[in-house]
Amino acid sequence: MAAADTPNPGTAENTAGFNTRAIHAGQEPDLATGAVVPAIYQVSTYKQDGVGGLRGGYEYSRSANPTRTALEGCLAALEGGARGFAFASGLAGQDTVIRALLKPGDHVVLPAMPMAARTA
Repeated sequence: MAAADTPNPGTAENTAGFNTRAIHAGQEPDLATGAVVPAIYQVSTYKQDGVGGLRGGYEYSRSANPTRTALEGCLAALEGGARGFAFASGLAGQDTVIRALLKPGDHVVLPAMPMAARTA
């Protein structure tokens, strides 16, 4: 189930228990192989149908890939959300949160040495 197709909380499609959703959400059977568990796609680029013509919505693994789409659908179902988000890096996630919460002209106060840069 793609993240965009995740049922809204409280609807008939989302009445399964947490354990059932944890196992099945985001895991539609593969049409080509019949596999019921999503494959782990370890590729960086995808064939495109012409310039800007995405095949299946994928062009580059950092922007989206089938494995992450399945994870996002599962997370959305588990959390009762309309959409789930997963990122290729921690920095991409942080950037998304900052852009969602702040508007141009806002200020952010950070320590001189963020926690990630500290050593024991």
